[in-house]
Amino acid sequence: MMSHEHNRYELVRRVVVTGIGVIAPNGNTLETFWGNVVAGNSAVAPV
Repeated sequence: MMSHEHNRYELVRRVVVTGIGVIAPNGNTLETFWGNVVAGNSAVAPV
């Protein structure tokens, strides 16, 4: 039988952040996205 502590450590997941990027309606690069945010450009429109 496994101990409770052993089971707890099996559930730990690790994440590695390798960079920063954006995929959004108002820009697909960090520069484009932030430029649109600072300029007040919205990506919301009627459908």
